[in-house]
Amino acid sequence: MKKLVVSLAALAAIALVAGCSSTATSTAAKADSAASKKADSDGIAHVDWAAVESAMANGAILVDARGAESFASGHIAGAVNIPSRSTDAGTWGKLPADKNTKIITYCGGPACSASYKAAKKCKEMGYTDVAEYKGGYPEWKKMKGGK
Repeated sequence: MKKLVVSLAALAAIALVAGCSSTATSTAAKADSAASKKADSDGIAHVDWAAVESAMANGAILVDARGAESFASGHIAGAVNIPSRSTDAGTWGKLPADKNTKIITYCGGPACSASYKAAKKCKEMGYTDVAEYKGGYPEWKKMKGGK
C-alpha cells in the first residue's frame, strides 16, 4: 500500500511539472506572438542581420538605442547612437531630415526594449520606414566572432 501511495505521489508530481512546463511554454509562445502582433500593428518590422546589411547598403540609418557608455564600449559599425531614453532634441536631430529614409534600430538583444522604444519614437516623429533588429549588438558580435 505504501509503495502505491509513493508511486501515485511521484506520478502526480511528474504530471504537475509537465503541465507547468507546457503552460509556461504556451504562455511564452502567446506572449511572443502578442509582441509580434503589436510590433506589426505599430508598423515596425522585425528584420534579421542580412536585411540590415542590405538596407544599410541602400542608405538606411542604423540606430544604436543603448546608452552612451554601452555604445562607447562597442557598437555595430556605421551605427549612430541615439539612446531611446534621451529627451534631447539634438540627439534625435541626428536622424535625417527625409522622413522616408529607412531607419533600423537595435539594442542589447531580444530581452532589451530600447530598440523598440526608439523605433516607436521614430514612427511618432513621422518616419515612414522603421524596422527593429531584435538580435541587436550581442547577436551581431557573436556572428562577427566576438565574445
